[in-house]
Amino acid sequence: MQNLQVEFRDGLLTLEARDVPLDDILRAIGANAGFDVVIKGDHSAPVSRSFSALALEEGLRRLLGGTSFVMFYGETGDADRLVLLREGTGVDSGGREILRPEVTVVDEPAQAEIEEWISSRLTQSDRGVRIVAVRRLTRLEPDVAVDLAAKVLDRDDDPVVRGQAAATLGKIGGDRAAGLLDEVLADWEASVRIQAVRALGALGGDLAAHSLGRALFDHPDQEVRLMAIEALAGNAGEASRSYLQAASALRDSKVREAARQALDRRSQAGSAVSSLNNTGQGTRNDSMEYRANKLVK
Repeated sequence: MQNLQVEFRDGLLTLEARDVPLDDILRAIGANAGFDVVIKGDHSAPVSRSFSALALEEGLRRLLGGTSFVMFYGETGDADRLVLLREGTGVDSGGREILRPEVTVVDEPAQAEIEEWISSRLTQSDRGVRIVAVRRLTRLEPDVAVDLAAKVLDRDDDPVVRGQAAATLGKIGGDRAAGLLDEVLADWEASVRIQAVRALGALGGDLAAHSLGRALFDHPDQEVRLMAIEALAGNAGEASRSYLQAASALRDSKVREAARQALDRRSQAGSAVSSLNNTGQGTRNDSMEYRANKLVK
């Protein structure tokens, strides 16, 4: 559209609009900034506005003037949906729309639409757009989300975007996410490796614990090994305890002391498994102890 230019870069909004319907402007902003736009009533009157590099909500207020709107935010803190209200409607004390007879309920977009929206933005030049798209992966079915995250980790040269992909895998969850994060531990950028360790810690479970255990004993980066200890300390499973116990005997004094402190914290919190006498438990725990001790040797 010749009379409309919208740019959203690094969280800042720039707008140049001349005699463009307000609803068209808002949809263009939503497409660039990565949020859905829901419009109640008729807001098609032409608008002319111009500003540069404003924070998103400040720019929207400049654009909308006295028109009421509500911005909803997702778990990541990013703008998720903007609702432009018709006169006489509002939101309740919890920030939810007050539905009246003249207001319709807007359905969640179909999975195919969300996937198309995300995929189209994962290759854009603007880092901020790609990061928003990566965070939206949590809206997709886990297998689809992991596939797209794998493409980001393989193809995106920006470590900030790859780090966000690793962090998002921790929220997606599942064995496939854990397996992919295990591969990310070999990323050439330290910050991405750290995000992978944190994401494995968020996943929990034995599969993540084994990945963290391998990083603890085999990874050449001491910072990764120390972060692995922190992640294992938050994993309540028996496998994580076994790795920490084995690490408490390592020659590296810094890692050894960190492991001992982590074990103390687990003990104080009551998160360590206290008994090996449950039926079948002794054999399983002995196997984990052997696996961890073998890594030490």
